[in-house]
Amino acid sequence: MILVTCKYETKPNAVEPLIEEIKAQKLLEGFRSQPGVISFDYYVPVDEDNVLFLVDIWEDDAAFTAHLTCETTQKFAAIKPKYIENTIFNKYEV
Repeated sequence: MILVTCKYETKPNAVEPLIEEIKAQKLLEGFRSQPGVISFDYYVPVDEDNVLFLVDIWEDDAAFTAHLTCETTQKFAAIKPKYIENTIFNKYEV
């Protein structure tokens, strides 16, 4: 399995608008319907402002790699500059 974490450091006060855009574009449903996804969840930390976490788990590296080029990922990449200043990405084989 592949475990991925992303810490998105957003522009000031951009977490809620980012979440609303993710919902409006139905990105979460798109990500969760991809082949090989086990889980795909966003989290808002209670002790950090302007941060959105993503934790996703994939059956294998091939499924994760396919996810990187899918239409939903491209849609998310297009909105990232509007809300996100920095991304901290980690990938683990578990």
